[in-house]
Amino acid sequence: GVSAPARYAPPELEHRAVRVGAGLLERPERGLLHVTGPDAAAWLQGLVSNDVRLLQQVGDRLQACQLDARGHMVADLTLVRLEEGILVEMDASLLAPLTALWDDLLVMEDAALRDVSEEWKCFSVQGPRAREAAADIRFDGMFTVIADHTGSGGLDFYVPADRAVLFWERLADKAQPVGTEVAEVLRVEAGIPRHLVDTDSSVIPVEAGLEATHISYTKGCYLGQEIIARLQSRGHTNRALAGLLLEQMVEPGSLLAPRDEPNRPVGRITSVVHSIALGRPIALGYVRHEHRANGTSLIVPKGDRRVSAEVCGLPFPGAL
Repeated sequence: GVSAPARYAPPELEHRAVRVGAGLLERPERGLLHVTGPDAAAWLQGLVSNDVRLLQQVGDRLQACQLDARGHMVADLTLVRLEEGILVEMDASLLAPLTALWDDLLVMEDAALRDVSEEWKCFSVQGPRAREAAADIRFDGMFTVIADHTGSGGLDFYVPADRAVLFWERLADKAQPVGTEVAEVLRVEAGIPRHLVDTDSSVIPVEAGLEATHISYTKGCYLGQEIIARLQSRGHTNRALAGLLLEQMVEPGSLLAPRDEPNRPVGRITSVVHSIALGRPIALGYVRHEHRANGTSLIVPKGDRRVSAEVCGLPFPGAL
């Protein structure tokens, strides 16, 4: 697949642009599915974890999950109301399997699915001055939604493919282009989990802290809903995503253990970056409930060494 450049400018410059101004991000790894027909919204309502009825106006945006029957995440979705139907955005690698799953679940409903990934290209302008930077950018067929991928707020743009280069050239004069390296740092500093990195089919969305953004507890039935409702009544999950302040860089997938029991895993790291805002390595990872209190001191066994890891809240204090 197509990937964006790792960097356009010194990382500190790209980072500062998003935190205090406006940064322009490419999002080439997105798959787009257009769901149309009289029953499109009602059919999606019975499938996804959030309340599709909230998509009242053209341009309204909603985050949701597709779950399996056990409440595990099949896909992390963004739904956008269009003039005709609903656009569903996801990681491009999930487009084919999700389309196949939904095709099987489309029985009597008057709805249709169409892959439109090649028709629109996805971009984002992030930062407190995003709206100002993009104020004069207009193209036929382009639409814009409010979206935050960095903790600094911003806008997503869906641009007709034949206008994508021109869009980039015009906006790059007004917002600093940001490469994938700094985009990842910004995401982790904000504590935003990324699907297929921090969440996958082994994760229930409540464990990843997605209940506020991706789940409706009042919408009624959908696939996996019973598990989510049971967790709500229990009050907590056995493990949950947490921030970790690291003594040094470690590999994603590294295990976490109590200091006095280095051979007893109580967590696993999913994302690791060197925070530009904090000037130190930080990570996202799942930690068991009894070890998740802020300030808890854990270790990452690393050969003969033990790397210190302190649990902290998300977003990382002082990073935004």
